[in-house]
Amino acid sequence: MSESSSKRKVKPTAAGCVVTWADFEIVLISFTCFAAFTIYGASNAALGASVPALARALHKPESRIGFIFIFRGAGFLVGTLGSAVLMNFETLPLSKEVITCWASIVMGVMTYLISCTDDYNTVLFLSVFQGFGFGGIDCISNCLFPELWDVRIQPWMQALHLCFGIGAMIGPTLVGSVGYVYTYRILGVLAFLPLVALQGYRLFASASSTAMKLTNSDNTATNSDSQANTERYKYISTSITEDDDMNMDSTYSPFTGRTKVSTENDSETGASTERDSSTSLSSLGATESEADSTKSNASDTTPVAGPPVTFTLRMLILFFYIIYTGSEAGYAGWIPVYVLQEHIADNDSHAAYVAATFWATMTLGRMLAVFTAMAFSATFMLRFHLTFTVVCCTMFMFVESVGTIQYALMVAALMGLALSAIYALVMTIVIDYGYSM
Repeated sequence: MSESSSKRKVKPTAAGCVVTWADFEIVLISFTCFAAFTIYGASNAALGASVPALARALHKPESRIGFIFIFRGAGFLVGTLGSAVLMNFETLPLSKEVITCWASIVMGVMTYLISCTDDYNTVLFLSVFQGFGFGGIDCISNCLFPELWDVRIQPWMQALHLCFGIGAMIGPTLVGSVGYVYTYRILGVLAFLPLVALQGYRLFASASSTAMKLTNSDNTATNSDSQANTERYKYISTSITEDDDMNMDSTYSPFTGRTKVSTENDSETGASTERDSSTSLSSLGATESEADSTKSNASDTTPVAGPPVTFTLRMLILFFYIIYTGSEAGYAGWIPVYVLQEHIADNDSHAAYVAATFWATMTLGRMLAVFTAMAFSATFMLRFHLTFTVVCCTMFMFVESVGTIQYALMVAALMGLALSAIYALVMTIVIDYGYSM
């Protein structure tokens, strides 16, 4: 067997399940984005289930309520484009996760205010800024995660969009249970949670750091054995940090922003990592041959990022997202109205539960995708979900003729599973073809 064929090959997604204490900070930041995405999903999906009640509260026909989707979509577009422009700056006054939290607050305030008015024009105006918050959360989080996780992105990106699905399941369920007014107010208050959590961690970390400095100043006298153990730990810690951070900027701070990492000194960084790894193994009593073997295995299993995505491919992905987002939002937003108008659902609550079923199975599908992403390539998964979607669209053509709520619920459930993983898969499929995100 040749040397090249004997090397153990690991898919880029396989590294995503390997998390160490060196990743604690980026895991915490990821969970902050998870919280923002959950509230974003709930606020986004609540509108579809609220259409009948909003029409009555605003004294407008349901067709006029559709303009709320348009105005909110316009705000989403502006928020997305504005966030994309912001991401191009070398340095930012705040870190991307903090900006995401502020976008969540903008979204929450607008959502709360919508529940406090019965004026149609005011709702349209507020919906624009609600969409602006949506766009900020969506764009910045999707840009942030590749920076945090690099080639380990696949399961974490699926988890991010899983949180959107969880929120999208909660939103219509709350509307069906307590009405849109209380739902919007609850979501408006919860939108402050990501920033509160991040600020709480900053205060805790600052206090802990100060306490450690005071403790260290009071314990300056140490014996030779403890000094030797400290030196050994330093070598081990350095090795783990450099190996597991996947070439991330060591000066990264979750609150003061991030400087883009240059690739000019990659070879020097790799050489330094190998020297430190060898030092770590030697300090633990490993032989030189064992150290060389460990370095060889690390180089075989560490995925390497490829060239950036071409402009043509970016445009194709953009075009696909326009179609996909319209399909997802159109189905989830209007299925409650459709089943009511066709007399398939008896009341607003039953119609809202059809939308909730769609989001529930989408959440389930995204939860499963976190694990299947570690076993299957993005290409295989995307082909499967697209084929599944075509089958579900065919089944939906018979909802009116069958005319039962059970069939509508079944189609909604299958449609949620079919669409569940597509959004995140299209973002990560470029890795399968040698590109970096």
